[in-house]
Amino acid sequence: MNAIVETTSMPQTGTPDLLRAYALEAKTEFLRVLRMPSFAIPSLLFPPMFYLLFALLLNRGSNNAAHYLFATYSVFGVMAPGLFGFGVGVAIERERGWLALKRVAPMPPGAYLASKMIMAAGFALIIYLILAAMAYGLGGVRLGLAQWLLLGCITTLGVLPFCALGLLIGSRVGAAAAPAIVNFIYLPMARPTITALNR
Repeated sequence: MNAIVETTSMPQTGTPDLLRAYALEAKTEFLRVLRMPSFAIPSLLFPPMFYLLFALLLNRGSNNAAHYLFATYSVFGVMAPGLFGFGVGVAIERERGWLALKRVAPMPPGAYLASKMIMAAGFALIIYLILAAMAYGLGGVRLGLAQWLLLGCITTLGVLPFCALGLLIGSRVGAAAAPAIVNFIYLPMARPTITALNR
């Protein structure tokens, strides 16, 4: 009986073990989403594709458009990881019983949400770096180092409100309805960004 108690009781974890649990959960979440082509490919390719089309090809020679749309599509790029990666992911995992399994797993209570926020912020940072490389190399955008870093921080942290909105959607609707609800919110918010040149 004592042997059973000793093997099933959880050991006391210190701060290094706690941080390691958060880091492992975030790593596995990022790799899981990265291996989903239906999410990773549109999220990573749409903002650079739109920037290439609207800022570089349709506005050849317009340096103002390259600058303006670089910031605009950087913000546009953070919406999909927060809404689709977080919201739709939570709805699917909740419906499949994955959240119930996570509750009984020996992991920190906040690791699930933290891993999804880190995943979304990681995707936002990758999108920003792709756009920054295109803006600098193809669009002739020249900013100071502090401006590049500040815009990168704003872009990376700007995903968090969309994560909160995605969490609200994912916790309220089912897996089948979540993509439709997210698109219903995502597309009207994306429209001013995509049609910014018509002003």
